This record gives sequence, structure tokens and C-alpha cells, in this order.
Amino acid sequence: MSPYTKPLTAALFLLSTISSPILIGLTSAAGIGAEVLSPKAAYVQSAEDWFKSAPAKARSGDYEEAIDDFGKALIINPELEDAYFHRSILKGRLGDAKGAISDADKVIKMNPQNAKGYAIRGIAEKPGGDLQRACADWRKAAVPGSTTASEWVKKQC
Repeated sequence: MSPYTKPLTAALFLLSTISSPILIGLTSAAGIGAEVLSPKAAYVQSAEDWFKSAPAKARSGDYEEAIDDFGKALIINPELEDAYFHRSILKGRLGDAKGAISDADKVIKMNPQNAKGYAIRGIAEKPGGDLQRACADWRKAAVPGSTTASEWVKKQC
């Protein structure tokens, strides 16, 4: 064992506790080295795992933990439209209308044809007293086959 192995291993361990960048020790024929990876690269394989763990937490009523898991998935892969959608619902249930609207806006921006984005944004806007904007969103969501949004328009607009 090289006299540098223990100090290098200790340094890698100490530096690996820092959130960014992450140092990972590598063993090769030439010896021990280090490669610097961003948190995104180090956790890219777990975005789906975070996304999949959130619904079980939401079903058990732990909305904050589910929101956190969706957030972790989105840090890794900000293109997960369904994560924004589901996080929007949960933020609305916790009374965070501004956060729910923000996430619904992202769903709509990513896919303007997604009726779900308009529906959930309308739901988040209503408690804040913006019924006119909520109705406009529900009308956009009232596509053929979506009876729920059509019913909201009939009853509240």
C-alpha cells in the first residue's frame, strides 16, 4: 500500500460529504485517482426512484415528504412534466396556492396541450379569489372527454 493511499482516502471521504461537487475514488492499474462529478451526474439514475417514491407518501398523507421527493426528481431531471403536475396538486392540498400555480404553469409551458395543467391551475387559482382566471383555465381544460372541467365551468363560471 502506497504511503499516499490513507491520506488520499481520508481526503476523498471528507470531500464526499460536501454536496457539490462530489468526489468519487476510483481504482485503476495506475493507482487511486479521483473524478469530480456534479450531483446531477452522481444521482441521474435515481430520478425515477424519487418520482416513484412520492405517490406512496402522498397516499399515506405525508404530502410534504412527497413534495420533497418530487422536488428531488425534478432537480435531477427538470423535464418530468408529471412530477410538476403531481407536486402542484399536493402544494394545493397544503394551501400553497402560489406554489401550486407555479408548478401548473411549468406543466402548461412544457405542454400547452395538456388539459391537466389548466385544470389544476384553475383549482389552485380559485381559493385566492381569482374565479375569472380559474374559469378561463377550466374552459381550456374542458376538452372533449373531460367531463370534470366542463362541470366546473357549468357550476362556477
